[in-house]
Amino acid sequence: MTKYLYSFPMTKNLDTLTSLTMDELLRTKRASGISNVQLGQVLGLNRQSVGARFNKQHNMSLDEFIGTAKAAGVLPSEILRRAEERSTTKIDATPSALAEEEE
Repeated sequence: MTKYLYSFPMTKNLDTLTSLTMDELLRTKRASGISNVQLGQVLGLNRQSVGARFNKQHNMSLDEFIGTAKAAGVLPSEILRRAEERSTTKIDATPSALAEEEE
């Protein structure tokens, strides 16, 4: 059995929530009217790098996630809430639940 001290393994449910979160962030960005060029200026990235984050070619950092949400005029927690609402399953990331997954 593997012990996870600081992180937990990516499960199907977590992958789904991550994907839904990125979809929700993109939807919110589009609704705000902010372009990839404008967002890149806010985040310190070029247009292509911004596009790569949303095309899932590169991972988005937490700072980039927060910056994108704020640039779109929404709290980052609201993006997560909406994504979780769309998710059909809830994630139980408690240590006991993770231990049960390992068995």
